[in-house]
Amino acid sequence: MDRQRKKELLQQFKEMKPEMGVYMFKSKKTNTVYLGCDKNIKATINGDRFKLKTNNHKCKKLQKRLE
Repeated sequence: MDRQRKKELLQQFKEMKPEMGVYMFKSKKTNTVYLGCDKNIKATINGDRFKLKTNNHKCKKLQKRLE
């Protein structure tokens, strides 16, 4: 890949905007719902899933109900 192409791709990456949105986690056992929203929804969902798996989520009620 030549230098000019790398420069173009880097510029495109810098101009990218993360997806914004609302997301929901729902307990199948209790039908408890946790709603969240963020400017970077993919990163937030990924982070929340990780926190729930490691028993470290900020919403302790959700954490307890998903166990």
